[in-house]
Amino acid sequence: TPVYLVSSVVIGSQILIYGGKTKSDIAKREMHLFNVSSTPRTIELKDLANPLPFAYGTTLVAKGDYVYFLGGRNIINQYLNLFYRLHVNSMVFENMNSTIPLQIFQDAGVMVGSTI
Repeated sequence: TPVYLVSSVVIGSQILIYGGKTKSDIAKREMHLFNVSSTPRTIELKDLANPLPFAYGTTLVAKGDYVYFLGGRNIINQYLNLFYRLHVNSMVFENMNSTIPLQIFQDAGVMVGSTI
């Protein structure tokens, strides 16, 4: 099923892809890792203890050994106050909402009221 409004970020020679919506407006929470340096290039579903909600429009930022997941919208089109980070070597998530209180409203790549 084609998916649009996915979130993606480059991590070294890999592209992390998260979430999105299907043609029938179903939000996704799948996460794929696309290795651009391997032959053949493969997309593998990361079977993680994924605490992230079904979402689309989430902003992803890679910094150091982490990918940060910010905002987005859920399956009923509500804004999310989402702030997680994923350690790229161990592939373990950490909920940053409890350590750094903030309000994030994300739409079309714009975050209001927060900086990292």
